[in-house]
Amino acid sequence: MNLVVGGDNEKIPALMSYSYEMAELTGKIFISENRKAVGLILFPRKKKFSFKSFYKDLKLAINVVGLRRVPTILKRESLIKKHHPNDPFIHLWYIGVNPVDSGKGYGGKLLEEIIEFADKKGQDIHLETSTKRNIDFYENHGFENFANIDTGLPYRLMLFRRRAKPTI
Repeated sequence: MNLVVGGDNEKIPALMSYSYEMAELTGKIFISENRKAVGLILFPRKKKFSFKSFYKDLKLAINVVGLRRVPTILKRESLIKKHHPNDPFIHLWYIGVNPVDSGKGYGGKLLEEIIEFADKKGQDIHLETSTKRNIDFYENHGFENFANIDTGLPYRLMLFRRRAKPTI
């Protein structure tokens, strides 16, 4: 997120709005019952070119990312895609909890819902993080760190996946 907004926290609401709209177009939105946590997943195979998505991407690039950082963002996306499987999968794009409610289990409960959804679809979940404090959270929910991107970016990007459990 910091790479996208360039450290300008005032741009985070615009980034979140974009992310929400993209999840509506090519994914699914999970909101906890108490509305304190949200998860955005994408179905990468559903992402097709449309003028609507192009407009949203362009607006994000100009108003949030800044044209100077666009090549870095595109490189990041390219590096991540090299590690994506050929089979259909779910990309956990964001999971977040209201900061004042962090540590109360809301994110974990929501992640369990996402995992159950993925298991019913028979699809693995993939995600990436550069935040070390997230590692235990994901590992405690059955994710494995299967690769790291250490070159080409100004930080280490850790790639995680959780294999779908077969449903009976």
